[in-house]
Amino acid sequence: MVLDPVNVNANGLTLRGVEFDYQTPRYHNYNVTLQAEPFPNHSVEIGFVGTRGRHLETFTGMNNVQVSAAAGHQSRSRSCNSRTSPAARSTSGRSASARMIRCRPSSSGGITRGLQFLMSYTLSDSKTNAGDSLSGGGVGGLRAPDVAGWDLANDIGLSGFHTKHAFVFSGSYDLPGKGPILSGWRTNWVLSLYSGQAQTINCSVASGSGTGCYALMVGDPYAGTHDVTQFYNPAAFADPKPVATIGQTDFSPLGGPRSQVTGPPLRQLDMGVARQIRLRGQSQFEVRVEAFNITNLPAFNAAGIVELPGRQKLRQHHEHAQHAASDSARRQGVLVTKRRLKAQVSSLTVVSAET
Repeated sequence: MVLDPVNVNANGLTLRGVEFDYQTPRYHNYNVTLQAEPFPNHSVEIGFVGTRGRHLETFTGMNNVQVSAAAGHQSRSRSCNSRTSPAARSTSGRSASARMIRCRPSSSGGITRGLQFLMSYTLSDSKTNAGDSLSGGGVGGLRAPDVAGWDLANDIGLSGFHTKHAFVFSGSYDLPGKGPILSGWRTNWVLSLYSGQAQTINCSVASGSGTGCYALMVGDPYAGTHDVTQFYNPAAFADPKPVATIGQTDFSPLGGPRSQVTGPPLRQLDMGVARQIRLRGQSQFEVRVEAFNITNLPAFNAAGIVELPGRQKLRQHHEHAQHAASDSARRQGVLVTKRRLKAQVSSLTVVSAET
């Protein structure tokens, strides 16, 4: 077959642009671990683990706005081609980046009077502006990737999988007892305590045309009841002032930093009881009973945003502004139509006079 565009069926194909100055994504992993045995059959370990990524691909989309404009304004966009509107950003200075640091002390104990355990705690900090390719979580994306003067580093915040505190305590214990009924019993458990994952609160109304907006935090987001009826304090968030003029260099309408809050934590205790019964030789029979989340603590997803203070007022103001602009455009259209009619009548009158 001759290589001719006419012979190519492009039905269903999508266009994706990748910049010519593409830089390969890279990761750096580093860790330091110290281990000691302060007591017989007991060890203590502390580790520092870090991961750093640079020039990560982040797909910003195509035909993004280049200048700030008021919401509803039809801003001029870039053309759809790989040279001027790349979908994958990886150039230096506008690349996506990620960083994760963890401090992880742990302690374990060997079998001492039937007790064996492992206890670990992790303190971590994970920030990025790239997002997860499979699941971006609830932390939002890039607000103004192609607006002149805006740096993608301004969108760096807590990653979607950020979990600041993680505590796990597991173990098993051989219950004391003798005789055919009380002997051979063992209990085991796993206690898991995780802090909530990061979440971004967006603005109530759009502050610009084709750009994103994160709500400003003006108070304690966890004040108040802090339960299923109201997990976040609505009074702690506010919308920034919208874009006033086209091309303004003040980026305050984009709001504050992302991932302002962390969602509900996860707390769970699983336990089990088992008994081993020796049958013959090396053969054993085990009876096991396991219970998951025996404390019956619920595990909630990220909180949903129902209403923010002033949202209705801002919405009414936004709708009133749109209505006023529509009325103004309608009135201006009527005046233009009247002028055209007058011009046509005048021309007809002149023509009739000449005739």
